[in-house]
Amino acid sequence: MSEGLITPIVSTSMARVTVECLACGADRSVEDPGRGRLEPGECIRCGYVGWARRGELTETLRRALRDRTAESRRLRPIEPLP
Repeated sequence: MSEGLITPIVSTSMARVTVECLACGADRSVEDPGRGRLEPGECIRCGYVGWARRGELTETLRRALRDRTAESRRLRPIEPLP
């Protein structure tokens, strides 16, 4: 065996976390890299990209998010004062 061709074996097992889509409520299990930021990507059901960890939202907040469409939650530019 030649030197330099040996690849060390690295464990890549990470904890998994369940997140829910803020638009439609779909659940997804994603790896938690331990950096505090998850990257679940786009929701398969509705295409939205906003997520919360399962259990972080109250039913009242969950309902409020779903009652307002994603388009109405977008930030709008502020008009400068005269």
